[in-house]
Amino acid sequence: MDECTRRYFILNNELKDISEFSDYFGNPEKYIYEVFRVQEAMPVFIEDHLDRLWYTALISGVVLPFSRKDILKEIHMLVKANPSGDGNIKIFITLPNHGEMLRLLYYTPHQYPTKEQFSKGVAARLFNAEREKPNAKIMDVALRSATDQIKTERNVYEVLLVNGQEFITEGSRSNVFFIQNQKIVTPPVHTVLEGVTRKNIIQLCKENDIELIEEPVHITELNKMDAAFISGTSRRVLPVCCIDDLNFNSQHPLIPMLQRLFEDRVMQYINRKK
Repeated sequence: MDECTRRYFILNNELKDISEFSDYFGNPEKYIYEVFRVQEAMPVFIEDHLDRLWYTALISGVVLPFSRKDILKEIHMLVKANPSGDGNIKIFITLPNHGEMLRLLYYTPHQYPTKEQFSKGVAARLFNAEREKPNAKIMDVALRSATDQIKTERNVYEVLLVNGQEFITEGSRSNVFFIQNQKIVTPPVHTVLEGVTRKNIIQLCKENDIELIEEPVHITELNKMDAAFISGTSRRVLPVCCIDDLNFNSQHPLIPMLQRLFEDRVMQYINRKK
């Protein structure tokens, strides 16, 4: 699957044809990046995504030689230049030790869950691995390749990372939540990449009197959980039907409730920004 889709991408504020993309994208082992969703020609929750991009740069010791205004201008340019339709845009920034810092913005392939997956859930598998800097959105190509291989070989939708103390932290491309006795449990924010969708789910729980706590979940505690779901830019609120050999209730009442609340929040955001 090609890394860049649609006709145009942006290199350092300059619009270029997709035929030139491979001249600049060398797929380094690690790079700073951010992915956000465009819906109805609107970059959804873009403020939160840019906050995370700047925070990733800060804790990575990287000084970004451009402003948020520059990025917003480029996003508008990219959306306007390409055919309409929902999609994901990726901000790609090479780290200084790879030579000249390049900034690419482009539509990247996405796989949004199907209606059946949103209803019946998806399968996941545990994998012993830890991110070097969990709070920074830095691409680790080796880890991504390993988890993608597991997904293919085991025919699962997501891989959940387990740290050295055997606590579940997050998915390879998602955050994870568990439901136990009408209470939602999610790993502490300092142990994971704080997803924008995760942040909104926590806010929705507070606003709707849904009990949610942030605490570590050990692999031995999985059999005590009634349900589980993952979240992310493409996945939004997606139930998990099984983790390894353990089955979960993918239709637990709290899951469709959060799905509806989240979709309402997205539409409110879009209508407010139009």
